[in-house]
Amino acid sequence: MTVTSFVVSPGRKRTTNSGAGWNGKLTWPFGGGCGPGYRSGNNTVTSALSHTPLSLGFAVAFGTRNTLGTGCNDIVSAETLAMIKERFIEQYGVPRFTIGSGGSGGAMQQRLIVQNYPGLLDAITPGISYA
Repeated sequence: MTVTSFVVSPGRKRTTNSGAGWNGKLTWPFGGGCGPGYRSGNNTVTSALSHTPLSLGFAVAFGTRNTLGTGCNDIVSAETLAMIKERFIEQYGVPRFTIGSGGSGGAMQQRLIVQNYPGLLDAITPGISYA
């Protein structure tokens, strides 16, 4: 089971037809780690409640399989991104662009997804990258 979460800021002036306060941009935090194992994630998705992007009108989407520490599988991470983004689009509309963020294992996911699955992320902000 993958825990999914997305939040659209309700307090901003409506700038699109797709949600009150949404500026049309989607940010996607990727969690770090890369531990072996077969785990389904857990229900402690706090990354979608990040104050800074929400206060700027960004929508924030996240799935527990986008934390590499829950299974260390970039293919599953990419598929999770694709499925959750599809669901997000059905509910809120197509974002103008989707920005990935995260360090360590989160940086690995961003780089591998951009390379192997073009179009899922429009921009990435990897940090603490592996060599």
